Amino acid sequence: MKKNKISFKNLLLTGLLCLGIWQLGLGAYMQVKAKLAQYLIAQAWQSNVEQGGDKRIKPWFYADTWPIAKLEIPQLNVEEYILWDASERNLAFGAAHLLPTAKLGTLENTDSGNTSLIAGHNDTNFAFLSKLKLGDTYKLTLGSGLLMTYQVSNISIIHQSDTSFLRLDATAANRLYLMTCYPFNSLTSGTEQRYLVESVVI
Repeated sequence: MKKNKISFKNLLLTGLLCLGIWQLGLGAYMQVKAKLAQYLIAQAWQSNVEQGGDKRIKPWFYADTWPIAKLEIPQLNVEEYILWDASERNLAFGAAHLLPTAKLGTLENTDSGNTSLIAGHNDTNFAFLSKLKLGDTYKLTLGSGLLMTYQVSNISIIHQSDTSFLRLDATAANRLYLMTCYPFNSLTSGTEQRYLVESVVI
């Protein structure tokens, strides 16, 4: 009887050990995958630059997105590549342009308006949004090579269903919005609030 108890205890401990090793391995795999994705995206961007820009170079052969811009905030040590189409799948790899908002860099009204929006996750690519303040500036380099400078003009918290800020305004200057889920460091996913940083070209 004692022997059976010892065997069961050993079996249980072995099972828990294997589970722990598997979880650690899974976590390491996810980290390696994320870093590899960022490396490949950076390589695709560099290839695009070397070939003259706007070439839609995919970071891996089965990707359904590609880098279309590079966002830089030197004072926060931020350098993020912006992907085409903010689908759930693409957001897993980086911040992305939300279609069908205006093409990044649009300086006048078009059928898509004059407002562009970039979305990203608040625990990875867009965690830095919590550190941006009114008046801060950042740079956005487009695939064409055009460098634009933006200044933060407003910061607000809205409901996820609120899209009023995207309405076409013929009198307004070009605006770029950076958006992520709110609150930051939330223990639950899928919150209903959004943290919205509005910027204008300077």
